[in-house]
Amino acid sequence: MLIKGENLLPMDENGKSDPFVRMKLGTEQGRSKFIRKTLNPVWQQPFLFYVFETSVPPLEIFVWDYDKGETRDDFMGRGVCQLANLEEEITHKMDIQLEDGAGEITFLVTITSTRVLEENVTNSSMKNSAEMILPSLITEKDVLSHTSLESIKTMGNIHDVGLLEVKVYQAHDLPSADINGKSDPFCVVELDNTRVRTHTIYKTLFPIWNKVFLIPVRDIHSVLEITVFDEDKNKTSEFLGKIAIPLLSIKNGEKKWYTLKDRKLLILAKGVIEIEMTVVYGNVR
Repeated sequence: MLIKGENLLPMDENGKSDPFVRMKLGTEQGRSKFIRKTLNPVWQQPFLFYVFETSVPPLEIFVWDYDKGETRDDFMGRGVCQLANLEEEITHKMDIQLEDGAGEITFLVTITSTRVLEENVTNSSMKNSAEMILPSLITEKDVLSHTSLESIKTMGNIHDVGLLEVKVYQAHDLPSADINGKSDPFCVVELDNTRVRTHTIYKTLFPIWNKVFLIPVRDIHSVLEITVFDEDKNKTSEFLGKIAIPLLSIKNGEKKWYTLKDRKLLILAKGVIEIEMTVVYGNVR
């Protein structure tokens, strides 16, 4: 999350600037909104970047002064934030000094490991990835106040119409899939062509994940599917249960238990899962 800037360079005749930030993380890029007439802007704007590399590359930031019309924006400074050695699953406050005394930019950064799945959910088909996400367990008010049209555009492409936050809390009373009477459960969260998964909790029928995912929404009529599997290291993961939730039926910020069903969603299965969802739509042109 881009928080604020301090003591930035004045670029306009009034002794102020209209600063905005461009960011680059590997091949991913983002741009903040601009704040008028200030050298100490406050953005509080979230960004989501996916990294498909063995290590997280540095975050490069470029600060610009916005100029309306055909006038070119003025360059205000550049900085680099090293992320490779940050501890995962913890939100870090990063104060980035711009080069040549051009001020300071503050970020909140969370690195979380997840998996992006292929068509078949097998151990051999999983790819390591990482996400920069909002701090875990944010409130609906946080999402609505910090998510704007500009930040939604950074989450995906121009065809995205919004953003879905999914909080996967826990499951209770899952079926046992292993000889020891336990399971090694993990969740796969799917929306259209986006698939992400939680980490695995070993040897339990009552897993607690407390995982947050931010997923671009491309169709308001889409259905969110969450499937619970038992991880088997030497063979295909075993299905435990599934739920399906149309986006249009979601009540923002409602923390709720859902009963798992079979693969075809026709018959109740054993176990329940606790989920909370928030959808934010933007009028992307």
